[in-house]
Amino acid sequence: MHECFASPLNQYLGSFCSAFVDTDAAFGSRGSFFDFWPVEGAFECNPPFDTRSIGACLQHVLALL
Repeated sequence: MHECFASPLNQYLGSFCSAFVDTDAAFGSRGSFFDFWPVEGAFECNPPFDTRSIGACLQHVLALL
């Protein structure tokens, strides 16, 4: 399982993407969700609650599918 939008302080699953890879990489972040291109797995996706972030997330998820 992988969390698509998290931070070192709120991640639960251990594998996560975060907005600040430069500082969060030391804590296990795989970088930005929008640069993340997995080929298989299970994912939890809870983007920030604003129209632009949700739209960008939807576009990336559709590209992944």
